[in-house]
Amino acid sequence: MRSDPFKGDVIRLKPPLQRLYRKRIGNDRVLFSIRGEDVYLELMGDRSYVYELAKRLERNIG
Repeated sequence: MRSDPFKGDVIRLKPPLQRLYRKRIGNDRVLFSIRGEDVYLELMGDRSYVYELAKRLERNIG
């Protein structure tokens, strides 16, 4: 991911998670953000719960 975080099945998420990108790996999802040249892993887990968890965390942070 360091050399090319957009390689593979990667999309930018819609509001309220627009600062995050999603990379699909089977049934798992990696949610990450990019700040400058750095890639930050935000969440990783099964697709059945990772988006809802991300939304809850985003509400608590924002």
